[in-house]
Amino acid sequence: MQLLMSNHSLPTFFEKTILFEDNLSTAESIDESDVPCLERFSNDLTVTKPLSHADIDLIGRQYEIVNNYCKTYQKFSFDELLAQAHTIRIKAKSGPISEEERLKLIAIGRLAIRHHFDIYLYSTQILALLGVLIRGENKQAQIKTGEGKSLITTLWAFVMAMECRGVDIITSARYLAVRDQEKFEPFFKKCKITSSHICYDQQRPIHFRAQILYGPVFDFEFAWMRDKLWGTNLYAERVKDPWTLRNFDTVCVDEADNLLIDTAANGARIAYSAEYSYDWIYAYILEFAKANFQANSADCKEASLKLRDFICKNIGEGGQEIPSDEQLTLWLTSACSALFLIKENVNYIVKSHRNKTEGEKRRQVQIVDLQTGRISERSRWIHGKHECLEIKHGIEVQQESINPISLSHAVFYLQYQNIIALTGTAEHTQTADIYGLTTIHVPPHKPLMRKDLPTIYAERAEEYYEHILNDAQKHVQEERPLLILCETIQDSQLLEEQLQQSNIPCQLLNEVQEEKEETLIKRAGLPGIITIATNNAGRGTDIILDPKSLKNGGLHVLLAFCPETEREELQARGRAGRQGQPGSSQMIVNMESEKIKKLLNESNEKGIEIVLADRRRRVEQEQKAEHIQRANLERFLSEKANLFFDGFRTWTDKVKDDTFLDAQSL
Repeated sequence: MQLLMSNHSLPTFFEKTILFEDNLSTAESIDESDVPCLERFSNDLTVTKPLSHADIDLIGRQYEIVNNYCKTYQKFSFDELLAQAHTIRIKAKSGPISEEERLKLIAIGRLAIRHHFDIYLYSTQILALLGVLIRGENKQAQIKTGEGKSLITTLWAFVMAMECRGVDIITSARYLAVRDQEKFEPFFKKCKITSSHICYDQQRPIHFRAQILYGPVFDFEFAWMRDKLWGTNLYAERVKDPWTLRNFDTVCVDEADNLLIDTAANGARIAYSAEYSYDWIYAYILEFAKANFQANSADCKEASLKLRDFICKNIGEGGQEIPSDEQLTLWLTSACSALFLIKENVNYIVKSHRNKTEGEKRRQVQIVDLQTGRISERSRWIHGKHECLEIKHGIEVQQESINPISLSHAVFYLQYQNIIALTGTAEHTQTADIYGLTTIHVPPHKPLMRKDLPTIYAERAEEYYEHILNDAQKHVQEERPLLILCETIQDSQLLEEQLQQSNIPCQLLNEVQEEKEETLIKRAGLPGIITIATNNAGRGTDIILDPKSLKNGGLHVLLAFCPETEREELQARGRAGRQGQPGSSQMIVNMESEKIKKLLNESNEKGIEIVLADRRRRVEQEQKAEHIQRANLERFLSEKANLFFDGFRTWTDKVKDDTFLDAQSL
């Protein structure tokens, strides 16, 4: 049966009671009859970009069909449900299924999840899934964290797998991909659906032999590049699964604001050791910069001749080859940046790692992504900047490398026939312009109970720290958990010292802490616990609150800095008040911080609120322009690179063929 959009007004549908509604099998029944769930898709306070009335009416009618199938199949065993699904799966192998058959699969998957996990998906979760599947468009759904995105993803993956589609689920970190794959593998296995994760430094074909693949985006990108460069045919394993028709079919991007926007510039690159390395030269350049510059300077070009003389004097006759003046100027600029601009525990960290083969600890310079607060694993700054930092910290310089192939997110995601994305805070314009995603807002299952308190502007640094300490003591006494978010690792360490000096116990989550992140997140919801963190805290995870914490008012989030964009602020505040729980948030701004003082000096006596709002608009506009320009350039370059690598693979395949070589020798 083909479903058509109706001209009936919305209130006509809302007057109907949604039956068999929203139950956790072992939990309380949830009654939404007083506030119809669909109605909140257009009038909830959290919904700023609602679906059209026609689309809301459509998914409402689709939900009614799903619900009717749920009532029909509610007494079926798991095997009986699976038999119904496989009838559709067999049909899907030879061609597209009807819309009603897809709705039947959604109902079957909902009941199968209830059988296996003892959880019955809420109406909001089903409506969110129907919303992102409308007309097969690329869709992004803004769904608040804590509203069960992982279960929506699992139901979506079940439906897509039963439609014989290749399913990729992309997460923001390896440990999240491994966690989710291991959690849901028994369910998929029971459904006769193969799943795997590809979170390995040395990926092998067996890791790709599954219909559903989990992993962070860089692991998918590296696999694609290895296939192009070395002919590893990792993705070829995918279609060996009997139910997978094609690669790059459909993808679900979790935490899309992070993976599509915040890390848009962090493409993957394969590196080879350079034939000739200049790793010996950076110590001389850094020594010269220390002796001749007091701060980062723009006159490095004029100093390049002096630098050449300095290097020649030190290496003597018959020494190493010295590069061009242009290259020396570039490296000297990087050296000044490493000495005077880039700050440890702000832009980067120095961390010890144990070598698995040799068993000894080695220190590394690791880049901090200032957008997310996370460490950019296996990334290095270019033009000698990373090497200069290694010299600065007494670390052995890694051998230089060349990058024969790279792949950006803007190129990678558009290889898929269909994209859906889930996020807690959506960026609408960039995702539409770069990835072709239209955004829908999904209201929380229960109305938002979080209280957002007015921003505090502390005139003096002493007042700023005094307020934070008083706030910490207050929440310890009230036995409410407190999450304090700092802008940098350095800020978080300084604040931890302040609390320790005042005998206020706290835990630190800033990417350089000793304990595992999962352990700290588990404790973060306990009564009176104080967690000081950078912006990564709880991203992609849910801080579970102790019953006593809930009773005492829930989690309080204190933003100890002013985020660059409104979206980042909403991400931070959104860690409190999840799933209709109580909670609160507040921001405090240190008016004596360097950033704020600089903004005020440039503001021509405008008020601080206007200054910050103007800055946010400017940052968002600049980010959007930069990301769109970069995406267009990378797609152009990728098109040319693909032509080269396709020809390269054709040539290497022929070279492997002895008959071709014999023919050329005649």
